[in-house]
Amino acid sequence: MKPQAKKIKFTLADAGFDSALFLGLVTPEADYKISLLLNRVLTIKLSSDKPVIFVNHSGNKVSFSRFTSVSELNDLSYQLVSNKSNGNIFSKKYPNIDYLLILSDSISKETEDRIVSGLRGTKEITAVFLLEPESHISNNIVLQML
Repeated sequence: MKPQAKKIKFTLADAGFDSALFLGLVTPEADYKISLLLNRVLTIKLSSDKPVIFVNHSGNKVSFSRFTSVSELNDLSYQLVSNKSNGNIFSKKYPNIDYLLILSDSISKETEDRIVSGLRGTKEITAVFLLEPESHISNNIVLQML
């Protein structure tokens, strides 16, 4: 009888946002203006990326603008996704939110507080909300990234 081969276990990298920080931003500013503002306030480099495509209840494809920034120093990445597009809402749970800012890596409480207070301190942003991660939002965004 042949000896059994050694079993090797592989762990697949998690493409989800289990430890992500979801922020809701309320602002009348256009997406490109808010991305420039976030670049200045958070010292990041958001740039326009492929939009998030979402199929609405009528079966029509709707695109929501997206800006992304990936840190060169660590695995932290930022995504700014518009929550509204031509009368459609990406996250129906948050219809009054204009943009979703998603940080896709775990961060310290101090860093989270610094980011939130920095955003709340800007006159162009009316409100900043800490949101519960929604599986359909993160799944749609992850699928668009692949």
